[in-house]
Amino acid sequence: MKTYFLHEINHLEDDVLTHNSLMEQEHQWWSAQQELQKRGQRVLIVNQIILEIASRGRKFFYHEEVACSPKRYKVAQLVDKNGKIYYKAEYGKKELICLDVPYFGTPNGWLHGSTLLALVKEFRDYIITGEFACNTLHKQDGSKETTPFSGLYSQHWAYPESDMEAIRNKAKGLGYLK
Repeated sequence: MKTYFLHEINHLEDDVLTHNSLMEQEHQWWSAQQELQKRGQRVLIVNQIILEIASRGRKFFYHEEVACSPKRYKVAQLVDKNGKIYYKAEYGKKELICLDVPYFGTPNGWLHGSTLLALVKEFRDYIITGEFACNTLHKQDGSKETTPFSGLYSQHWAYPESDMEAIRNKAKGLGYLK
């Protein structure tokens, strides 16, 4: 039977603690990598919905540069960069618009109206949280009221109903809407 001295036992305990700490760090790293992959998938889902919106009705999020030869076409998209979600504009002087703004605020460089801004913020929240699209009403007193409603059900786009239905079906097919 081997006799351990006190300093050897302390050293063994340190090795076990170091091993457990390394295992925990590795687990956290893998969890972070998996979350980044999921977040990247959600960015792709949202950008496919934006592409569908840009290809129908009034072609929101779409821009055709007619002064160029040959013509260039641009569609807006959301970008996950350095942990923040940016709106990559289809036109305008500012290419990346940070969406990290208060709910009552408008991002610097935003070129669309409040209905599309609410939709893009909804997309941003979905990318960050992965939660089903809901309409969260942020009241002036700081409280929140959440209803299961998406901006994709808005009646204020002036898109034909057939186009709105196609956009919603695309979103449902991608798992964005239920």
